[in-house]
Amino acid sequence: MPHINTETIRTPAEPGDDTIRALVPTAGRPSPRLRARTFDRAPGPGRDGRPLRLDEKIYRRMLQLGMSQQALAQKSGVSDSEISRLLNGQSKRPGLHNILRLARALEVSLDFLADDQLGSDPRSAVDSLSGDDRELLDRARSIGHREVAMLLDATRVLGFEVAIRRLYGIDHRPEPDDPSKDPARA
Repeated sequence: MPHINTETIRTPAEPGDDTIRALVPTAGRPSPRLRARTFDRAPGPGRDGRPLRLDEKIYRRMLQLGMSQQALAQKSGVSDSEISRLLNGQSKRPGLHNILRLARALEVSLDFLADDQLGSDPRSAVDSLSGDDRELLDRARSIGHREVAMLLDATRVLGFEVAIRRLYGIDHRPEPDDPSKDPARA
């Protein structure tokens, strides 16, 4: 029977205890294999123009968050084995409940994970709006889809009219309402 040195055996670390990180510097970080697979891909949709698969989206987001597979399993409540199957492309039809839990843990929208055609999270586009753009979007939401569509149609018509006038050199600017400049009233 081999001799076990009891002086080197440590008790399990408490949550938040850095002893595990001190002993294993890569604990809680994506593995080199995971990092290599993720860095191998170009940003945006697939490198070859094809849509991103679920496993690719999960890999990328895990890397962005510095999250390991085990950390994702713990944060999402999805089993480690199911996440492994997802990341290896072996889980063909993951349940909606699991995808929702993963989306929350990865801080992305459910649409992003569920739709292969989306190369980025639609919520990130809204988060990057300026204050003026955000205010405009809020106003558009408050008046409703039908009214926004009508405003956009009217804007297109006016824009078309202005473009045609510029194209043909017609400078149609309304005259000021100044009676002193009106020859009929002089």
